[in-house]
Amino acid sequence: MSTPGRLSGGLVRCEGLAFCFPGRNTGVLNMTHIPAPLDPVEASAAQLDGREQTDRVVELLRAEFPNAIGEARVRSYGLPGRRQTRWIKGSHQLSLDEARAGTR
Repeated sequence: MSTPGRLSGGLVRCEGLAFCFPGRNTGVLNMTHIPAPLDPVEASAAQLDGREQTDRVVELLRAEFPNAIGEARVRSYGLPGRRQTRWIKGSHQLSLDEARAGTR
């Protein structure tokens, strides 16, 4: 699956989120972006694209910071989120005033 707007090295994002778990020698990166289609076949293709991006990010970080994470590897791949599904399927987007007023 081809994602528009790829950067050098096939990466999509310029920045992301990274944090570590002290004492566990593990960290978490969110350095990729994939679409979240509702169609199952398209969702599977997007997930495969996300895994490919993850591998590229790890390869880039290993090359740039060999002393710190030269031995890093992917322990598990995340799954696509569906946070915006209710906007896609919803008939009305709740406003801030409606939320504060307890509108149903």
